[in-house]
Amino acid sequence: MYRVELTEPGEVIRSIPALLGFYPRDSLVVVAVIGAGRHPMVVRADLSEPDKDVAVWCAVEAHHCGERVHAVMVVIVGGDRLEHDGLVDELEARADRAGIPFVFAAWIDVIEEGRVWESYTDSTCGRLADPRTSPLAVLTTYEGKTIQPSREAIEAGMRPTAAETALARRRELIEEFHRTLDAEAAEGAIRHAAARDELPETNEQFAVLVAALDIGEARDQAIRCMVDGDLQHYLALWQHVLHNVDGPDQRHPATMLAVASFLDGDSVRAAIATEIACRWAEPGSLPHLIHGALKTGMPPETFRAIAHDAIAPD
Repeated sequence: MYRVELTEPGEVIRSIPALLGFYPRDSLVVVAVIGAGRHPMVVRADLSEPDKDVAVWCAVEAHHCGERVHAVMVVIVGGDRLEHDGLVDELEARADRAGIPFVFAAWIDVIEEGRVWESYTDSTCGRLADPRTSPLAVLTTYEGKTIQPSREAIEAGMRPTAAETALARRRELIEEFHRTLDAEAAEGAIRHAAARDELPETNEQFAVLVAALDIGEARDQAIRCMVDGDLQHYLALWQHVLHNVDGPDQRHPATMLAVASFLDGDSVRAAIATEIACRWAEPGSLPHLIHGALKTGMPPETFRAIAHDAIAPD
């Protein structure tokens, strides 16, 4: 277990890309400390978003109700420093009312080596060290994860990349499997995909997996495999499936990618995957529930325990 302590503004700012998984721009970022040795809760909102302070603080307070938040740190990326004074004051007031220590607030135009950051809470400032060499970035790379240049880059990684002819054929096959696949065969297809070292390649392999996920028992089987198995395999599997189907057929693979990402502690990727799934999902369904859990800052270990209990065999 590696520990990285974040307390100084410059270190917190240059660690934000590693915490989020991408380099934010024009963003309000709140880093909430939730205990020694624990990964902090990180909440981000676009500066252009109305009531952004309410959006981020609701997430912090929702987490605080279930698990104590020990302190908060605020970083504003982009815009004019002075125009955000009121936003900082509002967040500090909210922290004070909640009894949460407000460590600092700082501004920087771009998270990039050599840029100057300035504090809102005192007169300090500094020049940012290279974010790529922060201890947390090094640890992230060591764990085999990639820090993307933007949130849009993560979204792009979930879009279909297959040729339209292949996508059309898979849509036809998925409809056929919907008519013929039973629960036993669907669970078998999920177990087979879980046991394979190779990712799906043929139209039939993609189609049977997507159709299988339309059956509740098979979705439970897929989640059970992820709770107990190699998450890196499932992250690669469901992202690969997303690249190879389109439209409503992305709903269940996107949900499975959200589950795998949440279990892996990647809340940003999980949130983007749920956004894709929620385009076609019914209110109250699993992707909406995951989206709600992410908004409250639920820790991955809590989600794992809930998922384990929810899909445990009778």
